[in-house]
Amino acid sequence: MTRLALLGGDDALRDELVGVLRTLPALDLLPGRSGDGADLLLVAGDDTLTGRDRCRAHAAAAPCILVVDDPSDAEAAREAMAAGARAIVGRPLGAFQLGQAADAARSFAPVRVPSERPRGRVVAVTGGAGGVGVTTLTTALAAVLEGPVAVLDLDPAGGVVAVRLAVDGDGTPGLAGEDSGRRAFERLARPHAHGPVVPSSPWPELAWTVRTGVAGELVEAAAAACASVLVDAGRGVGPALEALLAADVVALVTRPGTVGTSAALRHHEYLVRIGVAPPRIRLCRNVCSRRDVVAGRLVPGPLGPAVVVPHDEDLAEGHLADGMRRRLEQLVSGTPVATP
Repeated sequence: MTRLALLGGDDALRDELVGVLRTLPALDLLPGRSGDGADLLLVAGDDTLTGRDRCRAHAAAAPCILVVDDPSDAEAAREAMAAGARAIVGRPLGAFQLGQAADAARSFAPVRVPSERPRGRVVAVTGGAGGVGVTTLTTALAAVLEGPVAVLDLDPAGGVVAVRLAVDGDGTPGLAGEDSGRRAFERLARPHAHGPVVPSSPWPELAWTVRTGVAGELVEAAAAACASVLVDAGRGVGPALEALLAADVVALVTRPGTVGTSAALRHHEYLVRIGVAPPRIRLCRNVCSRRDVVAGRLVPGPLGPAVVVPHDEDLAEGHLADGMRRRLEQLVSGTPVATP
């Protein structure tokens, strides 16, 4: 008996799957949507996460079958396999095609997960909205973490870490086309005073062609070579998912105010949903006014205490005063957050 779990999709898809499985006794549908204990995962998109990104997050746990609109679409098939899917099926589901997909997926081993923990400490910086200061905090933290620090720009929208650190990105397509994260680290890393820097590709559309496992191997290779690894994960989608799951600390950057808090809540829920343990998530309220600093001291907020970073024009340039350095050290440490 093969245990099958459904991740994502809606109630209609689950009802459809239950009906199909009545004629496939070799497949047993597990209750819930966690995927724990499953031999195969049937993965679909929903309002919160695309099917491909869900594959990226779970392909290391069990072989994934991705639900797509049109399984005969060669481009869709290529993108599915790049995201870690081992087979694809279209809707409406059919017993024959699902049985074939299950047989095909079972013939693949799950994506290999490294058995040894890299020695370097991995910190990933992410935000639930654009313009909150993810790259600014990333470049500032590069001056705080134990060195040498490997700085990896995995923002799928096309990051500017290399520009901020004055490193030549030389216009390469980045991780696109690479089949080994270790070789990618050797080929793409550029020297900097803090340590090696891996720039993002200048073509954001190529981020979605990065093979599953390559970004995770890149992080592993950087952690094996350096005492600290710092990742600009942008919004945390696509290949950056693998860095978020590998990180010891995920710094969630937000702006003060109602809109910023709402975006942080949504992003926190997203991080937990893809598998980031809540204790590893640290909240950073960035670019705060004096009034925001006082409010942060009096009212921790719905996500609990946060490291409050006052507005500082020098932060983006890496010129850190002692007080700012202490705040950033606190952000990535395991110590309780103190009031500013």
